[in-house]
Amino acid sequence: MLYILELEPLRERYTFWWRSYIPRQLQKYFNIEIISGESLTDKVETGTVLDAGSTCYWKSVQLQRICEKFYKKEIEPHSVFFVADIWFPGIEMIRYMSTLYNIPIYIYGVWHAGSSTRNDFAEPMHGWSKEFEIGFLNLCDGVFVGSEYSRMSIIERLLYSLPDYEIDSLAKRIHAYGMPLNFSDIQQYSSEEKENIVVFPHRPDPEKNPDVFVNLVRTLDICFNDFGKYKFVFCTSKEKYQSSSSYINNLIGSLKFDLDNVGIHENLSKEDYYTLIGKSKLVVSTTSEENFGYCAVEAMALGTSVLLPNNFSHPEIVENQSHYLYNNHDEMIEKAIHLLSTEYNYSAELKELVKPYEYVIDKWASIMKTGIAQ
Repeated sequence: MLYILELEPLRERYTFWWRSYIPRQLQKYFNIEIISGESLTDKVETGTVLDAGSTCYWKSVQLQRICEKFYKKEIEPHSVFFVADIWFPGIEMIRYMSTLYNIPIYIYGVWHAGSSTRNDFAEPMHGWSKEFEIGFLNLCDGVFVGSEYSRMSIIERLLYSLPDYEIDSLAKRIHAYGMPLNFSDIQQYSSEEKENIVVFPHRPDPEKNPDVFVNLVRTLDICFNDFGKYKFVFCTSKEKYQSSSSYINNLIGSLKFDLDNVGIHENLSKEDYYTLIGKSKLVVSTTSEENFGYCAVEAMALGTSVLLPNNFSHPEIVENQSHYLYNNHDEMIEKAIHLLSTEYNYSAELKELVKPYEYVIDKWASIMKTGIAQ
């Protein structure tokens, strides 16, 4: 039996489609049972990726349900626990009960980010959380990350203080095959006829550097002859596009006030978002850290050109193709103009680069089956 400890399915997060997609893929290889929690809210009210109180409540309920299963002797030997986010306070309870009930089990989990991820919301917690994070990794039989960049970040920034033999042991458990992509599902939103739209897909918080995108738009206004033919869009699934920084809010507000072709799309459903991205000509990322990058990968899956920092996981995603990567502001301007002006259709190339992520869960299943068989 494989137990899936799912994340709460918020419409504004990829966790919403993960809820159906991951079980659908894993049930091809295992008998599965989903262990859900209970939410306090269906929005991110406090925090950036999941609501702080609600996600802890959700995980606490999941743990209660697992405790009950162990107590009632419902957990079979050699069962697998697949944890959709291994940054899971209390997850050690599963190992604890497995040991005391003498029921051998396997734990595999997904590592999204943590206190060793620069500018992540958890980074300020590093002083007290780094030992917990090492514990999360240590209790797992395998950990799945979004990129080789993410894998090396964990090794270099989190495990550095451990003896070499422990680093080697943990490093061998970390598997970098990317994150799941519902490639086939979202092709309905792909459009071969692109409109003159440039999208900034991130939330407007400082770690996403929206000021860099604002600077791009301001510079294009000066040097790009066709600037007036394009619309530049900020977007969010939240009810209001608002930064934690008043400076950034004022910067974006000023840009929108000054330029008629700058817009903000708020309260987008996932379908609305995919439709917007699918018909746009370019998606620009200015993020200061990225372990995988769903915004870029989904845009590519929809055949929309991307312009990304030549850093973090981005070179892996685009296989170092330089026309999608920039090193500085000058390159950013030059390559944005090229991607907007070229008559060459990059759509097929872009889709081909990310289509393999449709099979990530098949790879995860293979790794879990191999681990169980050993």
